[in-house]
Amino acid sequence: MNRRRRPAADPAADEPLAGNENARPITYDVFLSSPMASLPSDEDYESHRLGILRVLEALERDCRFKVYYAGERRPTKASFERPDVGAHRDSAALRESARFLLVMPKDLVSVCRS
Repeated sequence: MNRRRRPAADPAADEPLAGNENARPITYDVFLSSPMASLPSDEDYESHRLGILRVLEALERDCRFKVYYAGERRPTKASFERPDVGAHRDSAALRESARFLLVMPKDLVSVCRS
């Protein structure tokens, strides 16, 4: 499998390509996302979060990716930031990410109403 590996000490890896002044700076290789607030209980959240942290660890260790995951420092649902603060921080990190990875728990059902 082809994986891009960024040398740890290469600051130029985050610089936009020459001649492309509108290119966005890339800070993260992966924006890791999961439905943290929509999990029904604190126990469900904490269990799901532990699984996502294992994914994060594998991406960093095996792929040598720099990963953004908002839940990394949110051990419980009670530790969430205000929605406007979290959305601002997450949208900035998303713009600075090369990839987006969404991990959904298999038993979380989305309901669409018209």
